[in-house]
Amino acid sequence: MRTRILGLVVLCMAVLSACDDDESSMGYSGDNLSLTVAGMQLDGREATLDGSTLTVKQAIPGETETVFQVENDGSQLSGTNSNENRDVTLDGTINGNGLDLTLTMDVKHKLAAQWDVAGLIFDIETSQDSVDLNGTKITVEEFVSLMQFAGAMLPAIVPNITLQQNGNVTAYYATNLQEAMGGETPVYATSPEGMAIYNVIGQEIYVTLDLAGIVNDAMASTPSTQAMQYSRAESNILDSFSNGIPLLWRDNSTTSGVDVYVTREMMLPVVQALPGLFAILANQNENLNSLTPIVTAVCQLIENSDSCELGLQLVPYTESTTPTL
Repeated sequence: MRTRILGLVVLCMAVLSACDDDESSMGYSGDNLSLTVAGMQLDGREATLDGSTLTVKQAIPGETETVFQVENDGSQLSGTNSNENRDVTLDGTINGNGLDLTLTMDVKHKLAAQWDVAGLIFDIETSQDSVDLNGTKITVEEFVSLMQFAGAMLPAIVPNITLQQNGNVTAYYATNLQEAMGGETPVYATSPEGMAIYNVIGQEIYVTLDLAGIVNDAMASTPSTQAMQYSRAESNILDSFSNGIPLLWRDNSTTSGVDVYVTREMMLPVVQALPGLFAILANQNENLNSLTPIVTAVCQLIENSDSCELGLQLVPYTESTTPTL
């Protein structure tokens, strides 16, 4: 009898302990979670506070979840999460059933620096013979030469890019693409923070983008009053941009810089829907219209290729006169 009673007591204690654990765990999502990472407001995320452990999902680019051991001072939370490439500091406030989180990044990787744009990487192998460029067929060789010409202009259009220590990516760019490509002296500006943030994991750079903000800022257009309508595939692309897209990087001994690029396999999930998405953005930003046929042709060529690398050559920043076209 005593053994039976003891067993019931142990069982009850286990059940009560499980109930206590459930009650101490709080989940936050939707309107109950406000999350800012490196100055970028992120929507659609989730966070769970279980005792002194706070788990935030898809907060840092490329990380499925980031776990903090937090100190709880009433309604205030604080903590850090560190690895060899970055430190993340958390400041949070519990407001009733809601949670406000601010994550501050400190990137320690060597890529955290200012880089000059040296050129375009466009290496492709394909059995395709020709490319349809805005209704005109040209050979693949002619199209590759066109891309190489565009790559030669790139340093004047986007002279440099900075992977900031605080996790932001900013670009120094020509504010009017048509002026820059037309040979006029363009006006340059630096993109604001909070539109692109990054994280380095091994040989990959994960970047989270506020795509609409980037387009509106770079093209200085007035948004249309007509709501944008996206297909499911195009919406999936936008989701991937906001959740962290992977890029590869490698040291380039020839340029003493780095190459940042994507391969055919990495691009395949988006190339089918990207032309449609780009056309929608071009309707909102007329400066993009001239690039729509090129984007369409590149996507079709990538889809039909055997292998492909597309990216940027970056070299250490030097204070020099902006390249001219």
